[in-house]
Amino acid sequence: MFLTKNWSAERPDPAQSGQARDMPGRVIGQVTVLLVAWCVTYNKAYITGDDFSTFDGARWLPMFLPRLHPEWIPNRVVDMYGRNLLVHVFDVFYFSAKLLFGAHFFFAYKMFNATLSAIFLCFVYRYFVDLILVQEPSLGGQQKRDGGILPSLFIAFITLSMLPWTTEVIMVCYQVPAFLSFVVLAELFKLMPRFSVQGQAGVPIPWLVTLGFVVAFSLEAYSAIILAAIMFAWVLNYPWRSSRVWRSQAFVVSGFLAAFCVAALVVTVRYSQRPEALEKSSPIKQVAEFFVANKLLSYDAKLYCGVLLAGGLGALFIAVFLPFYRRLAQGGTTVVGWIAPVLQRNFSLIRWMVFLLIVLFPTMIVVSLISLETDYNYFSLNTYPWGGLLLIAAFFAVPAIVLPTICFLEGNFLSDTARIFLMMLFISGAAIHAMRASSQYYDNSIKILNAYRAAGRDFNSTTVIDTGLSLNSLPLEARPLPTARGPSDFILAYQKFFKKYYNVNTKVLFK
Repeated sequence: MFLTKNWSAERPDPAQSGQARDMPGRVIGQVTVLLVAWCVTYNKAYITGDDFSTFDGARWLPMFLPRLHPEWIPNRVVDMYGRNLLVHVFDVFYFSAKLLFGAHFFFAYKMFNATLSAIFLCFVYRYFVDLILVQEPSLGGQQKRDGGILPSLFIAFITLSMLPWTTEVIMVCYQVPAFLSFVVLAELFKLMPRFSVQGQAGVPIPWLVTLGFVVAFSLEAYSAIILAAIMFAWVLNYPWRSSRVWRSQAFVVSGFLAAFCVAALVVTVRYSQRPEALEKSSPIKQVAEFFVANKLLSYDAKLYCGVLLAGGLGALFIAVFLPFYRRLAQGGTTVVGWIAPVLQRNFSLIRWMVFLLIVLFPTMIVVSLISLETDYNYFSLNTYPWGGLLLIAAFFAVPAIVLPTICFLEGNFLSDTARIFLMMLFISGAAIHAMRASSQYYDNSIKILNAYRAAGRDFNSTTVIDTGLSLNSLPLEARPLPTARGPSDFILAYQKFFKKYYNVNTKVLFK
């Protein structure tokens, strides 16, 4: 059965690579992702908010290693090193193109980020397709009849909807580390004794350990989620009846990844200066008040406490229920005898549902604690970082959603009709959602381009250029130009930017 049978992990079946090459749907989906992502990002991309500090270069790392002193933002290596690397890559191509063709920064920046975003989304899409349509044994090649075209497009538009272009910072600091965290955890879970499948391909172990180091030092919230997920996953794999488990690849990778996460969290606690800037009550105190003095808490604090309790109790319920489930399974009762064939036929779906729960409950706990500590709603999809801390769980939700959609009751006329209808309905809606507001993005781009050109012509530092964008109404991280109400370091970053790319050495302000 799903959690009681030991599935051995062997080398991948060579037929899997051939099956992937025989799927025209995968190519069609990848072309769709590439074209839509490039065009949408080119339309939307312009420098905003935190993106400008990238071009300062004062705090960025020259290599991917933690720098242990208080001036360094702890556990943000991907953020600091990645943005430093990107700005140098951009400068190489931009200044070369400027010498050769007189390239304009505004258009070069759009092309650079559109290409970068499209490549990243293609990687995400390819991994999902290989993971779901090629590697999962429950599908058994069922997608060969139609070439996997509709499922591939379904996955393509899920990818486009889940990772919209917002800013370069969001992509580098949240989306890329979250995807790498998903890959590391998914491959690690698939190696564990109760979840492994014979002949299933995966990431080589040395690469898995290396990626584990990267994700552990990418974001402190991700480190905590990964550490809790590893502990929960091994609880579900208990008891370890064989001494070989201690020498297994899964246990070795888990040990390295847990050690990396613990080190990253220790570094954060030791060097982070954020707690000094917080004047909120501790999460423990707010949880206590949730039970004894509920009226003292705000609505948001009550919500965070509720989610925290749900996450803890949900994980505890699964851990407690597992031994009883195994006893029933060993007893061969009528109920288990009826359920067992269903679980075995839908092994892939059940397994990915368990993977989702393994990550979902730690995510609920960690994000609730962070929200209680900072009095900021990190569950929100409408405010910065726009649900960035939920992305790892969102990635795990994709196979859990796609698998039942494309393979439940395969071959039944009514279920096939319903499945095709639902997928077409989602694809059409997601296509409109992904490409909406193009005229508004175009209008914003034209206004920002005109503001850049005006700044290049006007050397009077007392002039405030009217962009027509109502900049002060925009949040600071999404504000594309400096205003008089902005922080001084924010204005200084723009001044350095205009000096570097437009040779305008003056403090230009906009409204």
